[in-house]
Amino acid sequence: TQIGSLTRVTALDFSSNQLSLALPTELGSLVDLSVSFDLTANELSSTIPTQLGGAVKLASSFQLASNKLSQGLPTQLGQLEKFKGTFAVESNSLCGFVPSEVQALSYSVTAGWTVASGNSFGTPCCQVTSGFNCLPVVGLDTSTTTSLALSTGEYTATVPTQVGLLTEVTALDVGFNSLTGPLPTQLGAMTKLSAQAVFSSNQLSSSVPTELGMLTGVVANFELDDIGLTSTLPTELGILTGVANWFVMEQNDITGSIPSQFGRLTSLTANFRLASNNLCSEVPTEVEALSSGVAASWKVVTGNDIGTPCCETLSSVYTCTPTGAPSPVPSSVPSPSPTASPYPSLAPSPLPTPLPSSLPSSMPSSAPSPLPTAEPTLVPSPVPSAGPSPGPTTPAPSSSLLPSPAPSPMPTSVPTPSPTMIPTAVPSPLPTSAPTPLPSSAPWPMPTTPMPTPSPSTVPSPLPTAAPTVSALAVRQIPNTTTSISAASIGYTGTVPTELGLLTDVTAIDLSENQLSSALPTQIGSLTRVTALDFSSNQLSLALPTELGSLVDLSVSFDLTANELSSTIPTQLGGAVKLASSFQLASNKLSQGLPTQLGQLEKFKGTFAVESNSLCGFVPSEVQALSYSVTAGWTVASGNSFGTPCCQVTSGFNCLPVVGLDTSTTTSLALSTGEYTATVPTQVGLLTEVTALDVGFNSLTGPLPTQLGAMTKLSAQAVFSSNQLSSSVPTELGMLT
Repeated sequence: TQIGSLTRVTALDFSSNQLSLALPTELGSLVDLSVSFDLTANELSSTIPTQLGGAVKLASSFQLASNKLSQGLPTQLGQLEKFKGTFAVESNSLCGFVPSEVQALSYSVTAGWTVASGNSFGTPCCQVTSGFNCLPVVGLDTSTTTSLALSTGEYTATVPTQVGLLTEVTALDVGFNSLTGPLPTQLGAMTKLSAQAVFSSNQLSSSVPTELGMLTGVVANFELDDIGLTSTLPTELGILTGVANWFVMEQNDITGSIPSQFGRLTSLTANFRLASNNLCSEVPTEVEALSSGVAASWKVVTGNDIGTPCCETLSSVYTCTPTGAPSPVPSSVPSPSPTASPYPSLAPSPLPTPLPSSLPSSMPSSAPSPLPTAEPTLVPSPVPSAGPSPGPTTPAPSSSLLPSPAPSPMPTSVPTPSPTMIPTAVPSPLPTSAPTPLPSSAPWPMPTTPMPTPSPSTVPSPLPTAAPTVSALAVRQIPNTTTSISAASIGYTGTVPTELGLLTDVTAIDLSENQLSSALPTQIGSLTRVTALDFSSNQLSLALPTELGSLVDLSVSFDLTANELSSTIPTQLGGAVKLASSFQLASNKLSQGLPTQLGQLEKFKGTFAVESNSLCGFVPSEVQALSYSVTAGWTVASGNSFGTPCCQVTSGFNCLPVVGLDTSTTTSLALSTGEYTATVPTQVGLLTEVTALDVGFNSLTGPLPTQLGAMTKLSAQAVFSSNQLSSSVPTELGMLT
């Protein structure tokens, strides 16, 4: 797996060896892979990692032929948009269907496209593996299928994720089969389930998907007993308040305590069974209260460790605290404020306090006391009784501090005051005569004798009464070792400096609610350790840099809400495959469609928000699939124009009417009418039965799509004359033989 550390590799060739087992997912970290990726003729098994779709620079060679790879081609490979060379995955055990996004690569491949030979594409994967019999859900009519009664004992293999597409189903029963693998999270999309959801007596090995809590319409039976469930009981199941007859999850390997939220299942009147698991701790009083209303069967304690603290039954997960032992609280360290930021503040330092009104009769002859290693307080250090002290030391800079504005010089009695203030972090030793003006926070003894009143000509400007104005973000002065930048609501203006890209140790950036403007610099792509990025509520504009796709460790949040960003959403953002909690681009001016590549954010569970832009077209099915697992918020359609071709959204444009045509019966496109504008839709490449194409004498703009190369039945004509296209000549036109 350590091969993922070779992030500068551009070509990788291990062909014709005897490599076996699974391909490591860490191959997805080879973000500079641009020339070739060749593992032909080995003995590799398992599946092709979806993370390989992150090699968006790959252009010449993708070869995994002659191995033992199984299952399907990942949709994510479709984001290899620069690919032109040899794409070879033949002679494996691949199955299912070639995703349209991957098939689209074939339009631009010139050296070789060998995919189908020696594989089983077109056949569901569970039919390929000997001894397996698939649940017959793939290919069913999603609009008319309302019931799945498949409790026949004949089905094996895994539960297909496509079951989540059957959103009109009201009754689902796949119990008493030999189904294996996990329960798919896509089940959460079947929100019209009302009669029953039955998976009893199978061989599933899975944690309980939290998405099952979305099946709030189930009013009869919810049965997941004897199927090999592991992990803990999700609190989300307490939302299934309509279940009346059967709530059964007994005879599994579920651990932990019973959530108190189960006390909301007040409609239950017949069966509540959680027996024969590994449950521990006490039964919550809210849950125990349900027992009086359950008439048929209440099985909770039997076969569990109810009454025993979970820390005793699951010592590897929970730690017992001795009874009566108070939690240690440091006596000298105050408890942090509950509203404190998790990152050190970047707010300007407070203004220095005024000098005392009196000075000492004489200055100490010895050197000042050494500076403390921590940030100095505003209380002067005591004078040493005797003996010289070491010279002052410089405190180590904080790992996340921006420089504070320098304080104004303080009044002094010296006839010729020094024009330069001594910084508070690096004080000079006190001289025995003509002392240099001291800031109020200096960590050595301050004078106490009366200060002579300076003449009006020597009085400096008075101290400001409010915090100084904050302007530009002074990135150049931030130490290179900084690991986090937390500066929300500081009032920064101007552009985001390109030097931000030099802070390569940064893992978290919060510059929200400032007044930063113009474009994000492309150098931001150098911050490959960033896990959280927040520039929301600024005035950023122009296009999002494609270099954001290099933030491969982005796992917590990506938030650019409420800016003025325009252009399109970069396809490269699909490379942030670790992102789990927050993807937010709402309230901008983004246009065109959602990139298919966002569908590879397979770990995403949190808030997905792109509303209030100018997005159009259709939400790709791969992206829509994310909504099945999103629990915090899915706001996509509002304030956009999804469902409308993008060229119809932009004022003054009239689309070529090719989107939505029947690809099997359309044989001619005679559109030389002078009325069409906008770009040539890439979907024209799907019309593979067309023999004559004429779109001349219009006002079409943009490039000629490479997908034209797929229209290999063109025989009569291919006419694009007298338009306003600005494009190189696609090499794929050579395929129109």
